[in-house]
Amino acid sequence: MTTDLQLSMSLSDIARLAQVQRPVVSMWRRRSIGSDAPFPAPLDDVSTGERFDAEDVVGWLEATGRGNNREVRSDAPAHTAPEGLSLRDPHRMNGLTALLCLREASGQDLEGRSALELRQLAASIDPTDWLLRRELDAVGSDLPDLAAQADHLAEAEFGSARAFDGLLARRFRHGMTDAVRSALATPAHSLVSAITLALARDSGAEPPTFLDPIGSGSDLFLSAVQAHGDEAPNLVTPITDTAAARLFRRRLRVHGHLVAPLRGDVAGAGPAVLITQLPLTGREDMAVATMLDTIDEIAVSMGHDQRAVVVAPASVLTDRLDDAPEQLRSRVLRAGRVRAMVRLPAGLVVHRSRQRLALWLLGPDVQSVAVEDRRVAVIDVSDEPLTDLLIGQIRDDVLAAMAESRPARSHSFSRARLLRTATILARGGDLVTTSVSRPVVDAAAAAVQVEALRAEPHRPGDALMGLRVSVTGARTPPPIPLRDARRQRLVRVLPGNRHGFDLRDGGNVTVIGVPELTSTVALGARRVDRLTFLGTHDAARLTEPGDVVFAVSPRPCALVDETGGSAVESPARVVRIDPTLGEGITPYVVAHSINAQPATSRAWQGWPLPRLPVSQVDAMASAMSQLRRQQESHRARLADLADLERTLVLAVTSGALALHPELATRHPDDKEN
Repeated sequence: MTTDLQLSMSLSDIARLAQVQRPVVSMWRRRSIGSDAPFPAPLDDVSTGERFDAEDVVGWLEATGRGNNREVRSDAPAHTAPEGLSLRDPHRMNGLTALLCLREASGQDLEGRSALELRQLAASIDPTDWLLRRELDAVGSDLPDLAAQADHLAEAEFGSARAFDGLLARRFRHGMTDAVRSALATPAHSLVSAITLALARDSGAEPPTFLDPIGSGSDLFLSAVQAHGDEAPNLVTPITDTAAARLFRRRLRVHGHLVAPLRGDVAGAGPAVLITQLPLTGREDMAVATMLDTIDEIAVSMGHDQRAVVVAPASVLTDRLDDAPEQLRSRVLRAGRVRAMVRLPAGLVVHRSRQRLALWLLGPDVQSVAVEDRRVAVIDVSDEPLTDLLIGQIRDDVLAAMAESRPARSHSFSRARLLRTATILARGGDLVTTSVSRPVVDAAAAAVQVEALRAEPHRPGDALMGLRVSVTGARTPPPIPLRDARRQRLVRVLPGNRHGFDLRDGGNVTVIGVPELTSTVALGARRVDRLTFLGTHDAARLTEPGDVVFAVSPRPCALVDETGGSAVESPARVVRIDPTLGEGITPYVVAHSINAQPATSRAWQGWPLPRLPVSQVDAMASAMSQLRRQQESHRARLADLADLERTLVLAVTSGALALHPELATRHPDDKEN
């Protein structure tokens, strides 16, 4: 690692170089005090935190054999910075990325060149200042030192492209917002790349054109380009001089992709796939209305032979909005260009693990289809991991949705529901989950099955005493998402209690928590003292009769507290139905619906709540109550039989009891010979 520069490292840099955890370096430093090989002393200038001479650190690691990396000397440049040149300074960061881009584009080493020589080389590579010239000018007199660092980085990382990406990763680790905003997890890149490539193949253009319509500088754009393979697509970006747009162009160039400026309007670019991610880099506070206006501009500017993939927060594209933004979104939908919308799971935004993204697919306006017949493919996978199989299903469904309306309706969708645009707009609110459809049930088959199941085996009886089942063609109200039921005040969702669960002395209040909901602990086995519990804190509360207690993890599970007066233990929650406004929402049906959710379903606010016709509410309550009592009776009998089995085995094997076959009675099903 021979160089004239004084390169420095932080303790975190040293940990990454040595391939150990950060506290390990602190331990090395502390324990080596007074030894024959003390840890290197920090540099005098600590204005940006403690830093250490890189040559001293490398020598110490080699001499002591510390760490898990035997190539510390060759790898060190990737973890260092020239002393006094902080990468937190945007001029230094942009200058270093510009030098790496210049090194790759020219195919020449930069170390040893004067500032004038470097600028002359940049002018020959970038005469119109499309990529890097102004970034080099902004560095000033430090340009030769920074050029040497660029060479060392490229050598350590085995190439300028890897060094460039490594710099962006370092800025991400330091929490710099311009570096972390667009950082998405690998499944998001895989999904967008799969859809983009499918649209490119469908366009028939060879090679296809990928267009960044607003200069968003998205990592998704680069992923799609790299996924295309050896035959590079044509790349077009608008003539935008923001720092983020220029950085993005340099990144494409350092990876070997030439980018052409957009001349004229977007439609004039010809057949192309447009890729956009919002909010824009460096504008994390971009208002919802601004993002929707941006999408509207993209939709309006698109040519008939162009398609667009737009990725943005689900709170912008699919979830309920306030009135003004809702009107903007409705305007885009009415234009008829939105062909598919997909709500994605949380965890795809690296630095915001709870944020959900959504995807819109835009196509040309289908003039031949009447407005009332236009449809949108709606997909909600917010509770599922983006596996390769799921990505393939989404890709195929959204590609089919790009077709004219009739071919789209003939496609057998795997995950999508093809809904009328007018219906989605009329319902408003959440664009994905408000369209929960009624289950399709064969009435005759259901009636036969009910009659077969209600008869108890081995003895006459009826599992639904006093109730008769008949076939009807009545149309029931559609299910309503839990979030919408809350907004309409049909139900309330109350948090569980976090304190007051002292179970040591027992008590007279039943505790309902995850153990009871998952049947790990029998209901009633855990109790607390009422006065102690209610006196723990002001917010302590008990359930009311008919409350539905539910939990999300380890799986969706729920039960109905018939008598009330129980203490719900967080993270369990309570759904309390307003009996005067429930509109067919009943406790047992809600509990059944929650228990029927997929094991991975975590977005509880989107769970559908089935609704009954008003005339069926009382009859269903009677049926559910009967069935629950019989289930409890059978569970108790099963427990008795299990106890009988254990007692019998233990008693007979120990010699305490003996069985006498001649006294045994035949089972009712046994037939005489």
